[in-house]
Amino acid sequence: IRDHQRYIDAFLDAVLPTGRITFVIHDWSSALGLDWASRHHERVAGLALMEWITALSSWASRDLVFQDHFRTFRTQDVGRALIIEQNFFVDTILTMGVVRGLTEEEMIHYRRPFLKPKDREPIWRLPNEIPIEGHPEDVWENAHRYTPWLLAWNLPKLFFWVTLERSSRKRTFAVPASSIKDLGQSPHEPSFSLWQELLKPSFIPSEDKEEHPPSPYAPPQPNSPPNNVFSPAQPAGDLDVMDLA
Repeated sequence: IRDHQRYIDAFLDAVLPTGRITFVIHDWSSALGLDWASRHHERVAGLALMEWITALSSWASRDLVFQDHFRTFRTQDVGRALIIEQNFFVDTILTMGVVRGLTEEEMIHYRRPFLKPKDREPIWRLPNEIPIEGHPEDVWENAHRYTPWLLAWNLPKLFFWVTLERSSRKRTFAVPASSIKDLGQSPHEPSFSLWQELLKPSFIPSEDKEEHPPSPYAPPQPNSPPNNVFSPAQPAGDLDVMDLA
């Protein structure tokens, strides 16, 4: 993840060196976006996220299919052979996540960046970067840093979750300054169309909103109004949030 961080840091410093940023993040991008946001909280305008990466304390917290696949993917011999030599992640795991199936024409586009085994190294890295039972240590530590920051800091947040997700489970958090949008029983493809419809310009925090709290862990003041500009205010309370894609 350190290599990912280096690129993200350089990119954001180049395209928006001083301005505030609204992050729209999903799946692995949450591990990168929330890490950056927790290290640069003064530059964060708001967050919209779905299926964000948290540190899993035990493999047993996931279903047996997830355990079997991802334990295997994290091995140097069988895992690398499946993903790098056989392109298993693209040809099999990808199709398992699309309810309607993918046409051969669509698969051609998905395979195009990974036609050669040497180009599949990033795919093998992904399952090895998910923080489970303390490994890998750097991602595990990052998740333990940005999770309390996310849950405590009073900045605008918009959470999305769906009820049809094979490897996710709902968790309940008390999150200040938050709204939640339930996308229902939606697999990835219709979920994203709903997500995009909800993320209209009026949801994006403007530059003239209230100043950031002095600390990334500063809780909202007891008498302060909800700092939620994404959608009609929903009082802070128990929110159902996707745990991991």
